[in-house]
Amino acid sequence: SVRHAVERYSLPVVRQWYFEVWNEPNLIGSFWGGNQQDFLRLWEVTYNAIKNVDSSFRIGGPSTARADWLPELMTFGQARGCVPDYLTAHIYNNDSETGEALAPFHGPQEDRGSKSPNFAIGVMRGVRGLVDQLGFRGELHWNEWGRSFHGIDPRREDANEAAFAVRLLDRVSQTADAFAYWCVSDIYDQVGYGREAFHGGYGLLSLQGLRKPAYHAFALLSRLGDRRVAVAAEGLDDFTGAIATSKPESYHILCYEYSHEDAPTRGTKEVSVMLPADAGDVTLFRVDHVENNVLTRWRALGTPDYLSRRQTAELREADALQPAAINAVRLERQGGVVRAHFTLRTPGVALLEVKRRSGHA
Repeated sequence: SVRHAVERYSLPVVRQWYFEVWNEPNLIGSFWGGNQQDFLRLWEVTYNAIKNVDSSFRIGGPSTARADWLPELMTFGQARGCVPDYLTAHIYNNDSETGEALAPFHGPQEDRGSKSPNFAIGVMRGVRGLVDQLGFRGELHWNEWGRSFHGIDPRREDANEAAFAVRLLDRVSQTADAFAYWCVSDIYDQVGYGREAFHGGYGLLSLQGLRKPAYHAFALLSRLGDRRVAVAAEGLDDFTGAIATSKPESYHILCYEYSHEDAPTRGTKEVSVMLPADAGDVTLFRVDHVENNVLTRWRALGTPDYLSRRQTAELREADALQPAAINAVRLERQGGVVRAHFTLRTPGVALLEVKRRSGHA
């Protein structure tokens, strides 16, 4: 119970929690046995029970697939005195395959289709507009999202998935307060999971806790600065992009190329970045079919379905994020202009970190 949680963890700790009511109740027959009105009644009862313990506790929902039922929950909450403190929703880029009613959408009509690389992006933008229209001032959380809702999808485990995650967040990171990619680990019991070492499961981590390429994408995102810098560049398009940020001590340029093809063609792109005059030492990280890709090492072992302890240990040595070789970046300095040149393997992601030289005039 909530009171027990307070007794065990203390009131200040529980006040930091986010209570969430249910999971995908709009998938009636899968995660909910009633109808929408039944869920709203559950919401009201649960909301009041939690608030009776402490009125400052945060309660959110409806955690619906495709961001359904948000207006209905808000209208009901306003009428019954149980308005959510924060809103939660789920979206996958192939959610339109279901043929169900679609969520609010902002973008070209052609992006509503299941074959569009921009479906999830359009839904996230549409929900942001809806939430603003409703006058909601609380937090918005996408606490389940990804490229594919299918339980087994081998494409999740390649470098293209890393590029998908970076591309999506490049476009919508400022439209919500939290984004939780689904999910952290292949050890996942909602509908069961495969037993093979790499079977296309949901996780950023394999059954043995080995880091897949998409895991490293989030590691690179976490290294960015808190101040975003506008990018003006040639060669950017709907699939190729860059994020630039700065910190007091460094600059960061995160480049990516995503392919929406079922079998992406591997290639390379030469990247040239003009840096500020105070640019110092540089470090390059790449996530692609060669670097920071534990599946490449796994394939070199013969793609064993079931790993021995020796194989697991060998793969674990290969799954830590590693910088590229020093000579992977070529620097040119002419007058006050500094340029960095490196290769982006595609599909994939590359982060250039640039230390700022102290005392530079």
